[in-house]
Amino acid sequence: MVYCLANKFVFLLQTILTFIGFGGADADVDMAEGHDVADAPFELFSLRNLINFLLGFSWTGISFYDSIENKTILIIISVAVGIVFIALFLF
Repeated sequence: MVYCLANKFVFLLQTILTFIGFGGADADVDMAEGHDVADAPFELFSLRNLINFLLGFSWTGISFYDSIENKTILIIISVAVGIVFIALFLF
């Protein structure tokens, strides 16, 4: 029970911070010589992007569960919306 509440709290906190613009890799970092911006890792696989994907995926799946009869199509649409959520927050 405590784990479930803690999980929901972290998910809610991460969602709120994402929507108001906190988090991510926007911090000022003192880098050593020879590093260029192009050498920086593309943070596609991060906790923030995982939360964003799961947010879009779950909301879509829950919202259209009764509307879409074919569950395979529902999963495909949910994955697509999850990817769109990641793309929105990356750009």
